[in-house]
Amino acid sequence: MKSNVSTILDKQLMPYVSLEAQDYPYYGIWSKSPFPFICLEPWDGIADRVDASGKLVEKEGIKTLGSSEIVFRRITFRFF
Repeated sequence: MKSNVSTILDKQLMPYVSLEAQDYPYYGIWSKSPFPFICLEPWDGIADRVDASGKLVEKEGIKTLGSSEIVFRRITFRFF
């Protein structure tokens, strides 16, 4: 994503909800018809491609941390 903030607008094009998620390389936005929802998901990695090796260390988007490393993330929702 080129932005850290995604905003969903209502039918009058007014902001309805926004999600701010920094430092995530991937982002999923999806819905499942006929259910009335939209899912916003910041992701660190993605599902394997059909030509993936199946090796965890080669998985696209995989993060490797040392034994004492910690990663903190912040996600902020705003409802209008």
